[in-house]
Amino acid sequence: MQVSAYDHDAEEKKQRLSHRHFKRLEAIADQAGYINKALLVRKQHLQMQRYKVRLQKKRTELLLQQAVELKTLKLKLKRAQLYG
Repeated sequence: MQVSAYDHDAEEKKQRLSHRHFKRLEAIADQAGYINKALLVRKQHLQMQRYKVRLQKKRTELLLQQAVELKTLKLKLKRAQLYG
């Protein structure tokens, strides 16, 4: 009888431990899911930031080009007024 009670206690303890480990694994999996989602959101955010930077760079280039063209036209107008 005593051996069977010991076996029963050991089996019960084993089940509790396996349940506890399973819960820990579930918790780790949940955390990994949250981390993966956060990383995905961060990656998308960085992609959007890079896109915005590229757009801003193109805008700046266009503005500089237009400024040069405007300056050239002003100089031509001034020369035409002076010599024309």
